[in-house]
Amino acid sequence: MKRPGSKKFGTKRVIGLVLAMGILSAATYAFTNTNTVTAAAAGEGKGTISGYTASDVDYTFNTATDPATITAYTFTLNQNATMVKASLDGGLNFDDCAVVATVVTCTTSLLDPPTVAEAVSLRVIASNDANPLT
Repeated sequence: MKRPGSKKFGTKRVIGLVLAMGILSAATYAFTNTNTVTAAAAGEGKGTISGYTASDVDYTFNTATDPATITAYTFTLNQNATMVKASLDGGLNFDDCAVVATVVTCTTSLLDPPTVAEAVSLRVIASNDANPLT
């Protein structure tokens, strides 16, 4: 006997509900299936940084106008480098250097060359990377 106010689900209603849920699921899957992500690479690695040894340091003085100023200096590295910057004041100001294999020649600023008294330590930054400044 059927109670008043209760509804009995018929077979047609159940099939209709299942069909509606199936259509909704397919539409949701079709929507998420359109998202694409391109392939990417990620990784981690390590390498040895061996450093350089500078030797045979030689200074060129401005003998024409002020022999107490240094106009250039050269030194030899223990291995080849492609880029070298050097400083005579411990790293406050760096000079441009030309490198030929292991021989380095640095030119000081023409506007304000360092004096012998200002040359407190030679600091060298060197790299054998093909493009170290990027």
